[in-house]
Amino acid sequence: MVGISDEIDKALEVIRDAYGLQELYLESVNFMLDSMTLKLKGRTYPEKDTLVTDYREAETKFFLERFELPDDFLQMQFIMGGKHYMVERIETRNPKYPVIAQCLDDGNNYKFSVEQMKRVIPNSRSSGVK
Repeated sequence: MVGISDEIDKALEVIRDAYGLQELYLESVNFMLDSMTLKLKGRTYPEKDTLVTDYREAETKFFLERFELPDDFLQMQFIMGGKHYMVERIETRNPKYPVIAQCLDDGNNYKFSVEQMKRVIPNSRSSGVK
């Protein structure tokens, strides 16, 4: 199984470079009879002023690519249930409802799933609700 670890290391190197991470590596692999558990470790560059911004941007970029959402997804406006919304942010720590959108009609924020967003994206546009 050493071969699979080498392949994973190569793939992680590509991901590390694509997202500008300082480190991203496979720390351990535990093989069971019919499965395996992988532990990854990563580190961003410790630049104080840009660390949080860069992390959020990298996390958002990864999320959009993973779920095949358009690059201009943030600030995208859509209509659902007769109300107008604008995507404000993505909360990746909430896997069930990671998309946070503000209702332009009442000003409140609401959570949406990726599946809900994929259903409304064809009827969405990046700017202006008409």
